[in-house]
This record gives sequence, structure tokens and C-alpha cells, in this order.
Amino acid sequence: MLRSDHVTFLDLIKALKPTLANMPRGEVAIDAAGLVASGYSFADEAFLGTVLGLKLVRDEALANNKYVYTDSAGTTIGTNV
Repeated sequence: MLRSDHVTFLDLIKALKPTLANMPRGEVAIDAAGLVASGYSFADEAFLGTVLGLKLVRDEALANNKYVYTDSAGTTIGTNV
């Protein structure tokens, strides 16, 4: 993952849940088309890294620059879809 991508997702998560105490553990599904265009090849549901301890996974069904943040129970916390 590029540093700029990491910073982008860090900013998105901090905007949704500004304090760590309010941040449910879970994962963030993103479209990694930008990463693929940068020369990285990720399969659908591939682990991309972490942001603030949240797992990032690729969801090829999402459009460019879209994300879905879910908690460990699968409840949607935030999205820009």
C-alpha cells in the first residue's frame, strides 16, 4: 500500500470516529483499483494492511475510492458508497 493511500484511509477513519475509545474493532473494505494501477495486484478479499489497527481488505465490487467500515459483528459503521 502506498503511503498516500494509508494517509487517506487514516483521515477517513478519524473523521468517522475521532477518538480511539469510540472506534469499534472491525475492518474497512476498499476498492484497490488505485493500488492495482500503481503496480500492485490484489485479489478480491485480500488483506491490504492496517489503519489504526483496523484491517483493510479489497472489495472489488466497490467503485474507485469507496469504502465500507464494519465492526466485528458485520454492522456498518461508516461508508461513502
